[in-house]
Parts: sequence; structure tokens; C-alpha cells
Amino acid sequence: MKQHTASLSLVPILALLLSLMFQPARTLLHAADTGEGREFGVMDNSDDMRRIPVEQVASLMKEIGYKSVVVSTGLPQFAARVKAYRDASLRIGGLAIAWTTDGKTDRFDIPLDLVLREFRDTGAVIMFGAMVKDGATVTDERIVEQLRARAKQAEKAGVTLSIYPHKGIRICRFDHAARIVDAVDHPGLGVSFVLCHYMKQSDEKDLPASLRAAKDHIVSAVINGSPTGNTQAMPFERLVQHIDQGEFDLAGFLDLLCGELKFKGPIFFQCINLQAPTRRTLEANYTKWQDLKRHCRVTAQADKED
Repeated sequence: MKQHTASLSLVPILALLLSLMFQPARTLLHAADTGEGREFGVMDNSDDMRRIPVEQVASLMKEIGYKSVVVSTGLPQFAARVKAYRDASLRIGGLAIAWTTDGKTDRFDIPLDLVLREFRDTGAVIMFGAMVKDGATVTDERIVEQLRARAKQAEKAGVTLSIYPHKGIRICRFDHAARIVDAVDHPGLGVSFVLCHYMKQSDEKDLPASLRAAKDHIVSAVINGSPTGNTQAMPFERLVQHIDQGEFDLAGFLDLLCGELKFKGPIFFQCINLQAPTRRTLEANYTKWQDLKRHCRVTAQADKED
């Protein structure tokens, strides 16, 4: 009789366990279908965000509804900006820094050991512009060797390094960055798609082919509102707009990247050169994202195919 009673007492426990097991699955499916599960954040690099106290920037991000931020700074302000965002309970989803090589040695402008210690096991994307020291000539093959060593460090620390293509530096084009990442062939290194630098250097009609060719290596996407047309002749002040502005079809871009290509990584808002007050920039991007995020769905069928 005691044994029978003990068995009956397990029934509510088993029911509770089953509910806990199946509830996340329903929640995750809903999140994927609506885009709610997509990490999206904002780069803290508008003119006003760099002018006002970082604590005020963090407070506004939190108030408006952001959960993730990309820190774009140098070593002197690094600790203060990281602390301000963490104090506001914001996830630091990325960091934007610079990497320089002379072919013999290489370094990050914020020491990698410090970066890895701060972001260990967070899954943050450490985006970097890849530059060559003035006067040095460095082959792609040597860059591949150096970045492979850095990628191994990043993987061990639980973060991902990502080449950030940037006009005017050694690895300036998205297609070139993707080829470097392919040659490195290590999960600790990927490439970030940066819309404004793509539009400044490439023809918009080539964008779908570029994304398809690099789809296995893209680890983050940095977007903004953008004009179309002869964008290579336009200044960055015109190329970077709030995402509720510009003629560029962001919805179609996201359908391709997240739908067809099944990109599941974070999407960040570019704010460089924006002149608006921080609140206006944050509100405009956040409000428009509520409409755009439905184009970031990862369907159940797509997950099965993976």
C-alpha cells in the first residue's frame, strides 16, 4: 500500500516535468516565427552617443526597450562603457575594435587578452577592422595565418571574432573578408556584413550573390537606412540613415539573409555619422524594427533542413 501511494505521488511531479520540457519548445517556435528570438542591438557610435555621458546613453537604451549593444570605443573609455551598459542590465552583444599587422606581429587596439577576459563565454561578436601598418606589405596568406591563431584564442574564450569590412583599410570589401574567413577555416572567425560599407564600395545588384557566396561565414549583420542609386559616389553622412528612412529595401534584404540563407546571428543598427539626438536615433530604429523583425523569422522547416 505504501508503494502504491509513493507511485501516485510521482504523478504531479511527472506532469510538472513534462510541462517544463515542452513549454520552451512552444516558446522558441513562436519566437522564431515572429523574429522575437533574434538578437538585435545598436552600435553606440552616433555623434551624440559619443558626446553625452555613457550612463545617459545606457539609460535611454534600457528605457526604450533595447537589450543588446555594440560597444564602439578605444582603450581609454572601454572599461567605463562596458560598466555603464552592464549596470543598466544591457547585454553587450558586440565590440567594434581595430586589428593591425605588419606581417611579423599583430595587435588589437584594445588588447585581446583584456577583451577575452571581459567577454568570456558570453558569445559576443568581436568585430574588427583589419589594417596593415603604414609602410608594411602583408600578403593574404600571412593574414590568414595570424587570424587563425587569434580565432583559436577566441573559440577557447567562448566569443567569435569577425572581420568588419571598412572602406580605406586592408580588408575593405565584404567579398574579400569572406574569402579570408574561408581560408582561415576556423569557427572562431567569421565576417560581419556591414551595409553602409558594402553600398559605398559595391553595386547593389551584386548584393544577393555576395550574401549567398558568404552565407556560411556571416556571424553578424550591421544595417541602417540607406539610399539607392549611385551610392559609391555618396558620402557616409548620406549613406547612413535611421532604418525608417532611405529607399533601400531592408525588408527584402532581411527576407534573403534570414529567410533564404537561414542566418540566425545578431543584427545591429549602424549609427555612425548620425547627427540626431540619441533619443531620436534609438526610438526611430527601435520602432521600425518592430515591423522589420517579422522578416527575420527562421521557420520550423528551415530548422529541420539544418
